[in-house]
Amino acid sequence: MAQLQLLPPHDEAHTAGATSEALRQEVTAHCGDDATAWAVQTSAGLCPDGQDALPELVALSVAYRLHRGTGLPASVIAEAESLVRTQVERGCDLAHGLGLIRSAHGRIASAVLAACARIEDPDERTAAMTGTASLVFDAVDELSRVVSDRFAAERERWLAGPAAEQRAVVLSLVRGESVDVERAARKLCYDLRQNHVALVMWAERGSGAQELQKTATRLLNRLGCRSTLLVPMGGDGLWAWGLRPNGDAEELAPLLAADPAVQVAVGLPGAGLAGFRTSHEQAMAAAQLGLRSATNARVHTYRELELGALLARDEQAAADFVCRELGGLGDDSPSAGALRATLKCYLDHDRSVATVAQRLHIAKNTVLYRIKRAEQVRGRPLGDNRLQLHTALYLAETFGVSRPAVQPDVAPAVRTA
Repeated sequence: MAQLQLLPPHDEAHTAGATSEALRQEVTAHCGDDATAWAVQTSAGLCPDGQDALPELVALSVAYRLHRGTGLPASVIAEAESLVRTQVERGCDLAHGLGLIRSAHGRIASAVLAACARIEDPDERTAAMTGTASLVFDAVDELSRVVSDRFAAERERWLAGPAAEQRAVVLSLVRGESVDVERAARKLCYDLRQNHVALVMWAERGSGAQELQKTATRLLNRLGCRSTLLVPMGGDGLWAWGLRPNGDAEELAPLLAADPAVQVAVGLPGAGLAGFRTSHEQAMAAAQLGLRSATNARVHTYRELELGALLARDEQAAADFVCRELGGLGDDSPSAGALRATLKCYLDHDRSVATVAQRLHIAKNTVLYRIKRAEQVRGRPLGDNRLQLHTALYLAETFGVSRPAVQPDVAPAVRTA
């Protein structure tokens, strides 16, 4: 529809989508890149806890209806059903979901009508406003009916299943509520008195809960766990624990080779009920850090990320620290990245040029050049605040040098209980 041409992206900065990539690609195929980017950016930030998938789905539905003038495609319906399932399993009620839809409707309608108001011809402007307002309402109304109908079915299914009771017990344990440990252990069929290691796992939407559980079992078996506890968190997330671990988390990465959509965070082993809770908290912290990480790692261990967890509790302060200490080295460019990597390796290995050359597969003269150039770009001698410099390089390597940004919506497994 012509009105859609009035809705270019209002912000050239990249905003990560909250819905599935497959859905966004389908909308792009039907409506174009601008329409999808507009939908993602217009709906971003509506939910205070960053769970923007449902508002984004509203915006994508509107973009599709404006462009195609027809009912919602099967992919939108399927995505809505998946989101409802996740909302139900998180304990949200229907009012919460419909409230998000209403908030999204208000913002989207305002954005559409504001774009129409820029049409110079009065008759065309009136026709555009009338036509788009009707189409926006139809899209939101259809999506609201899908959500309402599916919510009732999913709620009934969830309340009737044993998973709900198991999840309630686990939530009480990780929240530190007063519980009868023996009774909880019987309900979970899991010994809470032993040593535990906790995993937090998530996958791209639609990957399948059963496949995620199979992967979790393989990972815990590799860690040598004699018994496991698997708790689905939404359709695409999982909390897991294993008893008496004796393996190394570094051995887990090869097991994910066949599951490119899956990521896992691993806590440190802990004893008893306190260890059950602490290992899970560590896995959650590692998961959240992994989502912010500048690397492409799919296994995030608290052991490796603990320093980052401690240093970056105040994300904005950490970003300011990196910017201040690195100076020009903090630029988000390939050349600055190469200088940072070389300098960090140099400091990691006690300023051994030979070791840096060997590890980075570059000539010694290249190492010397980059170190000298890094000092020039930073604008200060390397010996000036060396500890702070090394720390800033670590943070830049772990989280990147861009300013903190809104993260895409992920499986509820990665959100606090």
